[in-house]
Amino acid sequence: MPRSWRCAQGRGPRLSQPETGLLLQINQGLPAGVQQRFDELVAKRRAERITPDELRELIQITDEIEQRDAKRLTALVELARVRG
Repeated sequence: MPRSWRCAQGRGPRLSQPETGLLLQINQGLPAGVQQRFDELVAKRRAERITPDELRELIQITDEIEQRDAKRLTALVELARVRG
């Protein structure tokens, strides 16, 4: 069992505060409304019915997703470092 886990009154392993924070960052998804709009725009693009304004919006959301993914990856690397 990793050193960072602690047993608490028989409840099993507990995560350290840094691990908890990192896991919250790693597992944070898009807000539901943004995810729904992204899915709608992707469907329009696939159906070849997307307008130029919608395509710009899709690119903007895609950029946001990529930035979030980069932050998630950074947190994942940090979690691996914390866990040794």
